[in-house]
Amino acid sequence: MLYERDYPTPEPEAADQSKHPTTGKPMLKNEDGTVSTEETITELVGGRWHNIPTIINGQRVSPEQAISALEAGKHKSVGDYATVQEAVAAARARSDVLGQAMKGGSLDAAAFEAQAGGTKGEKQPAKQPVTAGDLGMAAFDTLASLLKGATAASLGLPGDIESLVRLLTGGENVMPTTEGMEKKLPPVVPEGSDPRRKVTEKGATLVGEFLPVAPVGIAKAGVKAARGAMKGAKK
Repeated sequence: MLYERDYPTPEPEAADQSKHPTTGKPMLKNEDGTVSTEETITELVGGRWHNIPTIINGQRVSPEQAISALEAGKHKSVGDYATVQEAVAAARARSDVLGQAMKGGSLDAAAFEAQAGGTKGEKQPAKQPVTAGDLGMAAFDTLASLLKGATAASLGLPGDIESLVRLLTGGENVMPTTEGMEKKLPPVVPEGSDPRRKVTEKGATLVGEFLPVAPVGIAKAGVKAARGAMKGAKK
């Protein structure tokens, strides 16, 4: 979770010391003697990366409260983006522009939006309900990842056994281990997909490695346990 805060205490020539000269938002004092009118977090909501203010109506709220308010349609983000990198860059640009305005006076609102990359005034997307397609995709990711893990374990078992022997005799593995086979197999979830799908793939692949497909799963667990015991005995 990324936090952004606009620049500190404005210069004496600012027209109104209690509000931001561009946004009109009230200034809140910080413990270090500076002030803030906007603080944001960057979070994935509804498949988009949002920069969500955590100061609402002049009051600081928790990240959870800010996210809940956004999902309920009671709060707006100041920008939503396809990638976290775009969102973070926009948050920092917005912080810079806000800080410059606080130091040197008012900034044209249109120019501010253009420079900061915000989406002020745009209707934010409502929280998307889980659809049958989402459930189907999750089921596919899980089953395919389980199969990937089981395949990697089956093909990598000889290498796992060899690695166990190598702990006693030394030397480098000739045959690929389960971990090596897993890296050689194509990913189930394409790069750039929803991060939650990647989490599903990782978890299901790990479970798949220990599935009792014939004796492979049991042997795999035995090799893991023996390797751990040998390493512990060497310490």
